[in-house]
Amino acid sequence: MLSVQIAGSPLNPAIVLTHGVTDNAHSQADLIDHLSPHFQVFAIDTLGHGTSPAFSAADLADPFEAAATELTATIKEILAYRMSVGALAEPLIGHGHSMGGALLSFVAHNNPEFFRLLILEDPAWLSPEQQDGYLSRGPDMADRYDGMKADPVQALAECYTERPHWPVTEFAGWLNGKFQVDRDLIRSGVVTFSKPWQEVASSLTVPTYIMTSENPDTIADHQAIAAIGNPQLHIRMIANAPHSVRREDTELYHQILADIFLAEGIASGKAGNRTTTEISRRVNTAEPYIDPRLSPIIEQTPPQTPWDLVSLRAGGTRAFTPSTRYAPDSITVNGTRIFNAQHDADTQADTEQPSVTIINIHGGGYVAGSAHFLDEYNHQLAKLPARIVCPDYRLAPEYPYPAAITDIVRDINELTGDEPLILMGDSAGAGLAWSVLAQTDRPIAGLVLLEPAIDPTLSGRSFSTYADGPIWTRQAAAAAWQLYAGQSPSVATMQSLRPQLPRTLVVVNPVDPLRDEGIQLALDLTDAGAPVSLHMLAGTFHGTMKDPVVSPQINAWISELIASIEPLNC
Repeated sequence: MLSVQIAGSPLNPAIVLTHGVTDNAHSQADLIDHLSPHFQVFAIDTLGHGTSPAFSAADLADPFEAAATELTATIKEILAYRMSVGALAEPLIGHGHSMGGALLSFVAHNNPEFFRLLILEDPAWLSPEQQDGYLSRGPDMADRYDGMKADPVQALAECYTERPHWPVTEFAGWLNGKFQVDRDLIRSGVVTFSKPWQEVASSLTVPTYIMTSENPDTIADHQAIAAIGNPQLHIRMIANAPHSVRREDTELYHQILADIFLAEGIASGKAGNRTTTEISRRVNTAEPYIDPRLSPIIEQTPPQTPWDLVSLRAGGTRAFTPSTRYAPDSITVNGTRIFNAQHDADTQADTEQPSVTIINIHGGGYVAGSAHFLDEYNHQLAKLPARIVCPDYRLAPEYPYPAAITDIVRDINELTGDEPLILMGDSAGAGLAWSVLAQTDRPIAGLVLLEPAIDPTLSGRSFSTYADGPIWTRQAAAAAWQLYAGQSPSVATMQSLRPQLPRTLVVVNPVDPLRDEGIQLALDLTDAGAPVSLHMLAGTFHGTMKDPVVSPQINAWISELIASIEPLNC
């Protein structure tokens, strides 16, 4: 079966989404978010795309036929799944873009009973000349995508610059699609059926809407489609839209979809998910309390834009330029070795002999940040009886999962000394600490997880209540997770952890989309038998835990953790 992303309630009507060549299910993230409150959405990675299987040698004899066969089998599984959960026994709605549109129309041609409605966004119903063009360009396209993989940040920057009007949640999926697509398919140049498209189009017996435009970048010939005379074919034009019709004007596109559903008598459901806006209005009826001493941070923090990594990383560098009062290299201060963090010589001379080593992992959404960003905070943290190790690690998308985990595990394994180890991190750094716990063979005596980012599903209520931040947002989180881990993020689970769970300190912000996943993790660890402390400070929000207003309390809790594990290691 192909990889399928499911969103929405089974009590609602079902819609199947298929993407174009070199894309994936997540490249339709905005459409999924729009439809899932009222439909059960099945977004499919077609054969050779996303996390679905690659083409076999036999498949490549006729790649489109092989893709259609796998899609047919997957749709049968979806229909069976719907029946097993008590959903309405009714045909599906199909929405497909480009090659995905051609695939859906081909499946409907052979299995009309599967569908009640098709919506084809500029489907790859190609003329012989267009097919020859794809066949001849295939090898060059494969080379181009290999080049993008060599410099993903530049590829993302170019896409964002050329298409700033696209939904920001879809850039990461677009990029990953180029990395994931089966190169043998691209080199073949096959993106549609071998028979004339008119044969398929004329045979369709379900209402089929073609979304296209007059723009020469589109590939569907709307005049030739109209000339077929099939009364089931309906053309909807979006002025000046290029091949990616939907992304050109999503608001207009969504309105046309609503009109189509109304015209076809399809009543969208109300069960299950609600839109982010609806939930936010229901839950967050009052202005959240922000500590006035912290509120300037909101304006001072650069915009969190994982879809524009050049700007995001540059903003971080400007905000965290190392102070000149720190030594240029890692040094030893009062027996505390600081890796990749500079400390001045005025660190308290009477600091206790280190009793633990804290591996403090920086955040940045897995796609930004640097160890030196924690210089000043680590300078304060080193006043505890602890050696502070602050590792750098490779960032996504240049080095996606699990590169960062591999780097940190290596650094831990190279540590010398007999002190107990504490894994510590903030936001994505806390997520990495949580993942490293399951990967390292070194004994871990404690965990410090500050505003942890561990749930790629973004399913906590706080991701709706505080979808727009402040600072970290639902859109930023979705894009960062996609760049880091694609559609198969592997996060440490309770089952994968060592039998002896360490003492753990979890601190969350009340006004933070990450709040609920941190609370849930603390509850899960408690139920698994771990000694856990959970704290939430009034008035804090994402990114404030290292601020001098907040950090003394955080450090006091860390000091308590250190004291609690010392007797266990004497």
